[in-house]
Amino acid sequence: MLKNFNSTNIIILIFLIKIFGVCFSLFIFNKFSPLIDANNYINHFYAGTKDFRTRLIQEIVISLSFFNEIIIHFIFSSISIIGFLYATVKHNLKPIYLLFLLLPSSLVWTSIAGKEAVFYGFFTLLLFIWIDLVKNKYNFFDILLFFLSILVCSMLRPHYLVCIVWLYFSTMIIRKYYNYKNFVLIPSFFGLFLICFLIIYDDTTLFRALSSIEYYSRASRFIDYNILQFKYAIKFGVEKEIIDSFRDTLSKNWIYSIIGPRFDEIISRFEFIPFFIEGFFIFIFSFLTYLYAIKVKISKIMNFRLLFFYCLIPSLVLITLVHTPFGILNPGTGIRWRVNFETIFYLTPLLIFFNYKDFKIK
Repeated sequence: MLKNFNSTNIIILIFLIKIFGVCFSLFIFNKFSPLIDANNYINHFYAGTKDFRTRLIQEIVISLSFFNEIIIHFIFSSISIIGFLYATVKHNLKPIYLLFLLLPSSLVWTSIAGKEAVFYGFFTLLLFIWIDLVKNKYNFFDILLFFLSILVCSMLRPHYLVCIVWLYFSTMIIRKYYNYKNFVLIPSFFGLFLICFLIIYDDTTLFRALSSIEYYSRASRFIDYNILQFKYAIKFGVEKEIIDSFRDTLSKNWIYSIIGPRFDEIISRFEFIPFFIEGFFIFIFSFLTYLYAIKVKISKIMNFRLLFFYCLIPSLVLITLVHTPFGILNPGTGIRWRVNFETIFYLTPLLIFFNYKDFKIK
């Protein structure tokens, strides 16, 4: 039956999912885990903040104040689906993609007022435009949307754009300089990796990561990782030791920046179980897609592998590298910030797969 869905049906279904997301977030999730930032935006708590990104979202909420609170959240929720709407209008998006809108974390954090909803929308739009670049079916309007999306994402979470930069750059090199791809892409990847490593794992950035997480929150891992609260580290003059300890922790626990809760955490807090399953699913989805592509013997398997190993995998490595310092100290915060870019883990492999798949899902 799903194969008979037209664009109008898909758009209606998308909005129904988002309406459900708003209601679920405000009336159910909010009772168990208060949506503090979203409520602060609605109450104009950040009106005087000096942080540009937070102030930007606050000004948008203030400009919408004549609407009901639920309507404001729905407007942000609608921004989060611009990529899916673009793909539906232009390509009659397959219904299978809509299942990702129901993932617990993205369902909540893209359905309320906040930076995540806006970034998620434009980041996802960049992925759908990218597959048009692969197909060489982009137009002038796509180029305008590309630059608009880059601008918005740069204002909100510029460091998360590193995977998009690689995705587009590697695709252009493969298309224009195929015979020299190894000479260009291999050193380029290691060069970009080194730049990201030096910036993200610099003492200043690590200090910012440590300062961005509430030390005494219930899910905090500071004590687990033997990391002293930074104000006491400064008091006792051991800031350098704390930073070095944190840096060592990153290399051992990076996987939890994507998966979220550890196994011992879901044993002690059963409410983490769906988020652990979700995180593990997101982490392995690209690998599963590749195995399935091999199993069904898709057409142009060499082209599939080219995009998978030269474009997608390096992008995933880079975004994980950048996110890790901000994602391992608290599973809740790590998951929330992962929502910004997580579509590259499951939408991109699926876009590559269907680009070379010679039959339709029934």
